[in-house]
Amino acid sequence: MRAFRFLRAATLLLALAGAGCDRPDAPTAPRALAPTAAPSGGLLGSVVGGVLGTVTRLACPTEASRRGTAVVGPEGGALVVDGFRVDFPAGAVPEPETFSLEVVAGQNLEIEVHAEGYAHYLFARPVTVTLDLSTCGGLLPAGLQAWYIDSDTKALLAPMGGLLDPTARTLRFQTPHFSGYTIAW
Repeated sequence: MRAFRFLRAATLLLALAGAGCDRPDAPTAPRALAPTAAPSGGLLGSVVGGVLGTVTRLACPTEASRRGTAVVGPEGGALVVDGFRVDFPAGAVPEPETFSLEVVAGQNLEIEVHAEGYAHYLFARPVTVTLDLSTCGGLLPAGLQAWYIDSDTKALLAPMGGLLDPTARTLRFQTPHFSGYTIAW
C-alpha cells in the first residue's frame, strides 16, 4: 500500500510540474501552475511524513517583512532583497515581467516570490534562488534544503534541494516555478 501511495504522490508531483494555464492577455507567457490542495494529512502529506521521514523547519526569526520588485526580460537579470536573491538566466522569461520577492516575518524563514498577475509562474529555464540564513542561530544542520510550500496553509509540498554554504550562511537552489518557499531538514 505504501508503494502505491508513493507512486500516486509522485504522479501528482509530476502533474503539478506540467499543469497550468496562461494569462488570457499573454498567450505566449510561461505556463502558470494550477492551484493544488494542501497536503496536510492527505496523500502528499503522508508521503512527506511517511516515506521521506520527519521534516523539521529551521528556526530563523525575522522580525519585519521585507519586499522588493524588479522587471526582468528575456535577457535575464536579478532581484535582490537584502541577502536574498533570485538570478534569472537569459531566456527564462519570454517578455518583460514584474517579479516580487518578499521575506515574510515569523519564526521560520519563508519567502514568497511571484510574477505580477500570476498565482504561480513556470519559467522556460530554471532560476536560481539564494536564501540568507544569517538569522538562523547555531550550526546549520546537515541535509538542510529548500521546500516548496503552500503559501496559505504553510504545508510542505515538495523538497527543492539546495546547496548549503555554511561559511556564507546561504542556501542556493534552482526552481522552474515561483511560489512560497521555506527551509527544513
